[in-house]
Amino acid sequence: MPESDAKPKKTTRKRSHSKKQFDYTDVYSSDIVLDDMLFGVLVRSPVQCGAVPEIELPELPEGVSFFSAKDIPGTNDVAVKATHTSVFADTEILYCGQPIGILVGSDENKLNELLPSIGFSIDPLNIPFGLEFSESFSAEQLLANRSILYGEPDKVFAESKNQFEQTYRSDIKLPKEERNSCVVSFTGKQLHVYTNSQWASHLRKTVADTLNIKDEQIMIHKTHQVRTRINDTWISSVTAAQAAVASFLLHKPVKIVYSLSEQETYIERIEPASIRYRTSCNDDGTITSMDICILINAGIFNPFIQYILDRFVIAATGVYKTKNLRIDAYAIKSNYPPLNCSFNWGDSQASFAIESHLHCIAEKLGLDIDELKLKNMLKESDSSFYCLYKPLFIEKTISKAAEMSDYKRRNTAYQLLSSFPPKTPQKRLRGIGLAVAQEGNCFLAEDMIRSKYSLETTLETDGSLSVKIYSPTDHLKVIWQKLIEKILEIPPENVHFDTDYSSTEEPAEPDVLSLNITIMTQLLKKCCTSLQKSRFRQPLPIYAKKAFMPSRKSTWDNDKFSGQPFQAASCVAAVVEVEVDTTTYEVTLRDVNIALECGELLDEKSAVSSVKTEASRIISNFVEPNSLNVVYPKVEFISSGEPPKEIGTIIEDVLPAAFSSAVSQALGIEVTELPMKTDSIFKLLSKKEAQNED
Repeated sequence: MPESDAKPKKTTRKRSHSKKQFDYTDVYSSDIVLDDMLFGVLVRSPVQCGAVPEIELPELPEGVSFFSAKDIPGTNDVAVKATHTSVFADTEILYCGQPIGILVGSDENKLNELLPSIGFSIDPLNIPFGLEFSESFSAEQLLANRSILYGEPDKVFAESKNQFEQTYRSDIKLPKEERNSCVVSFTGKQLHVYTNSQWASHLRKTVADTLNIKDEQIMIHKTHQVRTRINDTWISSVTAAQAAVASFLLHKPVKIVYSLSEQETYIERIEPASIRYRTSCNDDGTITSMDICILINAGIFNPFIQYILDRFVIAATGVYKTKNLRIDAYAIKSNYPPLNCSFNWGDSQASFAIESHLHCIAEKLGLDIDELKLKNMLKESDSSFYCLYKPLFIEKTISKAAEMSDYKRRNTAYQLLSSFPPKTPQKRLRGIGLAVAQEGNCFLAEDMIRSKYSLETTLETDGSLSVKIYSPTDHLKVIWQKLIEKILEIPPENVHFDTDYSSTEEPAEPDVLSLNITIMTQLLKKCCTSLQKSRFRQPLPIYAKKAFMPSRKSTWDNDKFSGQPFQAASCVAAVVEVEVDTTTYEVTLRDVNIALECGELLDEKSAVSSVKTEASRIISNFVEPNSLNVVYPKVEFISSGEPPKEIGTIIEDVLPAAFSSAVSQALGIEVTELPMKTDSIFKLLSKKEAQNED
């Protein structure tokens, strides 16, 4: 790890905590109110695609203004990586609801009342046939793809007698959080943006280009941070630009807050991937070949779709290996709003599918699921598979989860019950499911990984510590404060996070990609150790800087798509036990146990709380419209001696599959889709009866 303890140059800005501006990180941007503030409401396209319709505005009340693409003082083009969109549509409509203008006034309710009175002149000849999502798609609809081939799967399939094919879809919804919003105001020549954006450098450039002003004229005030999703990273930049146009032209503060329907339609649009598995096995359960096809409805565009798709492909085989493998993954373009998912969304989709698929194979071959998993599991000593992980803690994690839940005994009992069903139908059926997954930290993709991570710290004259880090999460702050207290004996109240960066210091990537907990925590530890060695030998202030360059080329070959794809990987196993009432067709949770390996724990209490909260949130979405009963999960961590790793969204990777496997065991028929609907149990039992009659 290349390091540097060089003293700061004279041009480095001095940091004064007593003169810091107000911290907005605990404030929702939608709650901010400024003097003489106006509201902005977006006028959206009524058509799915075609030429921009001519807008027929009614007579606007006094104090109400309308702005569109022609009013933009700078450029209307917004570049998001290799993708281009617009602040306001000016030549072409790409999806229904695309913004084509903004109404601005002092009364938000009156602005919304005006929207239905706005007319549009639409030429039917200018409305082409829209791009729809289906398994049959044209070349122009291919936004991204990844295909890999190892061994000879076709030859093996032709010779195998045990073949299994199934398609999976997991539509677990993302949590409801703050609506997309921002406030923009001018103070002299300074433009202030109050936003929860997680990609400040992109927002700054977008607003500067839109208004044709300099980057340094823009001051970004970070407000309460929400969960990272794809659209949150770039739509907030466009929203800020839309508000900035109105504020620039009217010389007043302007706030935009999405309505609930706007949030659901344009920010939270999510659609499950379709994942088809075809697998061949020997009689003992050894997987001999796999053929996997992944289809994603990406909407009109998705700036990070190749990154998501590549992670999806890596996760598609889970923690298992085979000598013969084909994976074809396609992200399809359609005239819908852009797909909004997390950067790790493919991991959870793939994990649900592969874990459910193995459960199905075990049931049909009459094998114990534990034996099937162990027989096909990745081994650290095995270098024959295209994708490698080192070190591996899969078996340890599974053993811990099984021990916590008494899984082996309960699983054996439930399997025996299903093998020898009673003569009279049972009112209540029980099942138990175990799922395991790994989630990579810091994917070494060529166009997404930072070439260099760095962290700066200063031990100030008053004994406090300043950490220069852009946009740390509250959870990370707590972890780092404990680490600093442990090494330097500086209490948390004397630790200051300097987030007031200039435009040249902001990471080029979204926060979730630039702020890697594993790497940055190691850098902080090295900084603190360096300061501790120098604090009694040198006069204060003392400065320390550490840097790290990921060894991408030596571990992961993106062209061959092989090697070790992540800087590190966390591992999780979960066991879920359920009871199904065959009279009411309802599912009841009996027990949930989770075991994780995520390296060194700096704040175990906080980590346990975070996992439990995330688990409860996910579980509540397994059944619609009625949620499952509340069961407080038991959580334990595996001691591994590894550096701290991200927990992230890893719970999403195992709980859905563990739940579906438990329900599948209880019913004796496979669950291939989540969430379960009101009539799902009835349909599955009816399908089982029909199969038994055949």
